[in-house]
Amino acid sequence: MKLNLNCIRDILLTLSEKLIPDESGYIVPLSPSEFSESELSQYEKNEVMYWIRKLMDEGIIIKGKKYVDSPLPLIKDISMAGYQFIEATEKPSAWNTIKPKLSEIAISSVTTLINAVISLTVS
Repeated sequence: MKLNLNCIRDILLTLSEKLIPDESGYIVPLSPSEFSESELSQYEKNEVMYWIRKLMDEGIIIKGKKYVDSPLPLIKDISMAGYQFIEATEKPSAWNTIKPKLSEIAISSVTTLINAVISLTVS
């Protein structure tokens, strides 16, 4: 699997739009499978599921309950680092400025990627 920065960004941006708290502040968890099919149809489902799994493994996407018949746990929320990444890359002009700079940084994990983007926007 190739590193797809746009897919990772689109997953987080789209999640931030879909994870809306109710009056009590509770967010209804999302199914990764349904989310990948309905919201990110410009990417192959297996690629979206792969990056959701990576984002979950590294704590960027917060896991909810896992049902036996589903490949991944429900999506409960996004971590604060994930929200900082969204804030930093939400505007296409900011993303287009940051993205080329990422090729100069050694990225060993999704967490490193997220932190690199956040630090590039701060500096």
